[in-house]
Amino acid sequence: MVGVDQHLSYLESAPEDRGNPTMRGAVIAWATIGPCRVHPPRIRRAASGSLVLLLVGAIFPWDAARLTGEPVHQAALATSGALESGEAGGSNLKPGESVERELAGGGVHQYAVALASDQYVHLTVDQNGIDVAVSAFAPDGKPVMQVDSPNGAHGPEPLELVAEASGDYRIEVRAPDTQAPAGMYSVKLDELRPATQQDHKRLEAEKAFAGAEQLQSQMTAESLPRAAAGYQKAIELFQIAGEDSRRANTFSKLGEVYYLLGDKRSSLKYFTQSLELIRAIHDEAGEAECLANIGLVSSDLGEKEKALDSLNQALTLLRARGDRPGEAATMNNIGLVYWSMSEHQKALGYYTQVLAATRELKQLPGEAVTLNNIAAVYDALGELRSALEYHKQALSLRRALKDKAGEAITLSNMGAALSSLDEKQEALQYYDQALRLLREVGDAASEAATLNNIGEVYEDLGEPQRALDFYQQAFPRWEAAGDRHGQAVALNNTGAAYSRLGDKKSALDSYERALPLTRGVHDRKEEGNVLHNIGVLYASMKDDGKGLEYYEQALPLRRDAGDRAGEAATLHSIGSIYKLRKDYEKAAQYYDLALALRRDVADRSGEAETLFAIAQLKLAIDDVSGARANIAQSLDLIESLRSKLKVAQLRASYFATAHQYYEFYVDLLMEMHRRDPSAGHEVEALEVCERARARSLLELLSEAHIDLKQGVDEKLLERERALRLLLHAKAERHVRLLDGRSSAELITTNQKEIDSLGREYEQVQVAIREASPHYAALTQPEPLSVKGIQDEVVDENTLLLEYALGEDRSYCWVVGRQSIKSQELPNRGEIESAARRVYDSLIAPNQRIDGETADARNKRIAKSEAEYREAATALSRMIIAPVAAEIGNRRLLVVSDGALQYIPFGALPAPAENDAPSASDPHPLIVDHEIVHTPSASTIALLRREFGGRGRAPKLVAVLADPVFDSEDPRIRPGAGGEGAGAARGGSPSPAATGKGAEPPIVERALREAGVGSAGSRIPRLLFTRREAQAIARLVPAEQRREALDFDASRATATSGELGEYQVVHFATHGILNSVTPELSGVILSLVDRQGRPQDGFLKLDDIYNMKLRAELVALSACQTALGRDVKGEGLVGLTRGLMYAGAKRVVASLWRVDDVATAELMKKFYEEMLGPRALQPAAALREAQISMLRSKRFESPYLWAGFVIQGEWR
Repeated sequence: MVGVDQHLSYLESAPEDRGNPTMRGAVIAWATIGPCRVHPPRIRRAASGSLVLLLVGAIFPWDAARLTGEPVHQAALATSGALESGEAGGSNLKPGESVERELAGGGVHQYAVALASDQYVHLTVDQNGIDVAVSAFAPDGKPVMQVDSPNGAHGPEPLELVAEASGDYRIEVRAPDTQAPAGMYSVKLDELRPATQQDHKRLEAEKAFAGAEQLQSQMTAESLPRAAAGYQKAIELFQIAGEDSRRANTFSKLGEVYYLLGDKRSSLKYFTQSLELIRAIHDEAGEAECLANIGLVSSDLGEKEKALDSLNQALTLLRARGDRPGEAATMNNIGLVYWSMSEHQKALGYYTQVLAATRELKQLPGEAVTLNNIAAVYDALGELRSALEYHKQALSLRRALKDKAGEAITLSNMGAALSSLDEKQEALQYYDQALRLLREVGDAASEAATLNNIGEVYEDLGEPQRALDFYQQAFPRWEAAGDRHGQAVALNNTGAAYSRLGDKKSALDSYERALPLTRGVHDRKEEGNVLHNIGVLYASMKDDGKGLEYYEQALPLRRDAGDRAGEAATLHSIGSIYKLRKDYEKAAQYYDLALALRRDVADRSGEAETLFAIAQLKLAIDDVSGARANIAQSLDLIESLRSKLKVAQLRASYFATAHQYYEFYVDLLMEMHRRDPSAGHEVEALEVCERARARSLLELLSEAHIDLKQGVDEKLLERERALRLLLHAKAERHVRLLDGRSSAELITTNQKEIDSLGREYEQVQVAIREASPHYAALTQPEPLSVKGIQDEVVDENTLLLEYALGEDRSYCWVVGRQSIKSQELPNRGEIESAARRVYDSLIAPNQRIDGETADARNKRIAKSEAEYREAATALSRMIIAPVAAEIGNRRLLVVSDGALQYIPFGALPAPAENDAPSASDPHPLIVDHEIVHTPSASTIALLRREFGGRGRAPKLVAVLADPVFDSEDPRIRPGAGGEGAGAARGGSPSPAATGKGAEPPIVERALREAGVGSAGSRIPRLLFTRREAQAIARLVPAEQRREALDFDASRATATSGELGEYQVVHFATHGILNSVTPELSGVILSLVDRQGRPQDGFLKLDDIYNMKLRAELVALSACQTALGRDVKGEGLVGLTRGLMYAGAKRVVASLWRVDDVATAELMKKFYEEMLGPRALQPAAALREAQISMLRSKRFESPYLWAGFVIQGEWR
């Protein structure tokens, strides 16, 4: 859709109240009489009201022969050197004589005029099918004058000058457009006589005018005020010369400049002065043009009736003159005003007349503008498919005309329509194309609208922080242009993003700034958008009274504006208020109205939202079967929308926004199970739960084994490689800029470049997938049924424990080979509170308190251990005791949820005979059970399918350990080849641990953002990782192992492909978890080479995704490597899934910052059990090692042995 209005964004007044985006705008209107108007690319915003905007172009004088609205360049002084000769005419021009010739695009004809000093000459080139520029050169070859009026391929190009020296003056007629077809023109020397004083004054004025026009064409904040001063000087000189016509024209130019400066009142004043002069000299054509400019400036000032009056006066004059092109352009601009008043049907009536006229006149640029404007109306009316059809026609024309600015705006509008149709991925591709073109042509206003619309897409996809970044880029561009409507849009959308991020105060501040702006420009639709969002905000703060008050103010405004999608959003939100008040009859009425509208405007995400709300309502009135039908329909829509996204991160983010829908369906099915235990509803509930688990991981794993790039155009692949290198370079530069010596502006600029490159890289990856024949043939994996879980995942000695935490109640399913049982558990809040107490008490030894004595620390840790026993017992009673009768001593495959993902289940006390664990005599679960964690049951089945036919790697173990972090490390010997393999053996810390040297900036930033370091902090050497590596190596024949220690424990080793030859890959070093910037999670390898020179030693998450492994096991003997960013429905997104994608069947990783000595001991025992005589499977080996540790007095604390868990395949 396209519109002159804006689009409000989604906000949540209650969990289900996500208002629907209205529309955004971008109708390009052309300036006939007056301003070249561009309805900006729609500004779309998500949720409860999304803002949409139209880009408004600058005002330019009109020439009836041309309907484009490009700037006029009258009598502009040429500033370049002599023009290229091209095709020469060479004939001398004589007074009164006319020469007619044909000229092709790019051609040049030359003429000569013999002039005496101080002689005046006036000549006219009449264009008849070819657009030309006319230049005059003095006898010495210097440029004297150039004219190029904005009248296109028809109309006059008048040139006059006074000779400063005697001689032959060269006149050149050039066709600047090299692609233009050949056309005719004629040149006539009108006057040749001695110059008068009036000629000199007039030409002095023309020179001032030309200089001002040249400054205006630069379109900068510095040049425009200087242009205004130049025009003022020209007005004074034209008055002395008695040139009222030119004075009137210059007043119009002043009006243009002040319009561009955002001073609309001054602009109107100068256009009005121009009109007075024009009427005095009875210039009807000029009067029509000036009236049109007055009309469109008045419209911008919110004076809509005055605007329509001026435009209708202009239309009457043009019709009286029989000026069909001018009439068409003016009707277009009348349509634009009606559009801005949300009178969409009236606007459509005018645009339909204009389309017929442009086709009759064969005015292709005007036709393209009109097609776009008609699309904008259909967009506003919610008829998105019709809007897209008109946009496609406009796009074809604009590309044929090589109109990059128009093409960009049409692309942006198409992106907005596609976004409203929930084709988010395709919308982003159109927006990206538009942005590149808009920046190329320097259209900052349209760029602002497009940036805003991109933000709306990310907000719809559940990325509010990313959306906020784009809104904050859009606002200053509109502010600089003095565009109050655009500022209102950006502020409203910014408020919606802040609300989603939980910053309610900043959200309300943004809305309160936006509201008076919308009223100031008399934009009812935009005002309705902002009022709706304020209602959503109050409702989200549990103030349903104020929420309803604002919704009821918004509803009539949205209806009057014809904003059907916005009306639906408000109806939905009012329904939710009444549902909250338990007035179910009223709630149902509003929901039914909202649902009908959302279906009518093809708003599928809004339809899914309302179906979900209706399902909740029906459950509240005990219509269980009705609730089930509605939520099933809602989830079908969600699945369909998700499938259209090709970027895994966007799929995961979008799915997280819909996670509550699945949670509700699970709860509903379990309620049905409670009422009828024999109907199989608990089975269906678990299957719905699996549908909501780790779906993006499943899809990533399914494509891990194929070469997506095979068969893809090499240019696209080269672009992908180039972008990857550019991103790496920009990231490294960004880190260097954070040294405290660089300006904030430089840092911000570089960050914007990174963001832009990142988005382009994302879209190139989408293009590769779309072009890949392998990807096209790929079948998307389906989550398993319960029968599939029983057949493919568990066995007679293995049970699945799958947890689902809910707002009101939680559940656990226990699935065996022939059985399934379920238990209701406490709600999410209770379970997560208990889990946090367990985790906090477990990791107390990690805490470092300034000034704390050893004795105080020991007492604090002892207290935390007692607290852990109580907290772990309480959690075990909540989540283990209810299923204790089912689990026996079998292997447990755990799919956890929420805060449970941070808990090592093996450390929880096992239930006693009375089904309740004892805090005084804890018996950890690990004693009786192997425990394996997995994001979902379906993940295990997919790992088996993908890796089942893969041959084992030829060698056994590769270990990377004890890297060199610091140039002061004693393993670096001056002048030596850097051997030093045993130089650090012993127990004392290296100088790196005592503060000499510092890590490279990218590692320092990663540590700082992960919360484990500060500027200038040092990375200590982990001495026991060497002993750990050596203990592992002793278990394996030399020819079957790779022991990469010291400098060899490097990023180069890890990424070389060598590790793909080993069945087991073990990293023993520092790990970094960064849940804020996940790509900065990773493991730290050698940061210097053998000569002590810095090198890239940070193995980041994207490096891991690009590794090619055939590993049965990867062990990350480092800190917090099992964690990641918690995405609802996806689980912890971090290193573990990166390694699975790279080819690891299973991963051993840690849940907290582990102790160096204890970890070395645990890993030694783990590998002895796995690679020694008993040859246990990894899960069994880890269990034996942990049991051995807990039975040792030195290592009995769960902090020392329970931190490592195994994820993935257990067999």
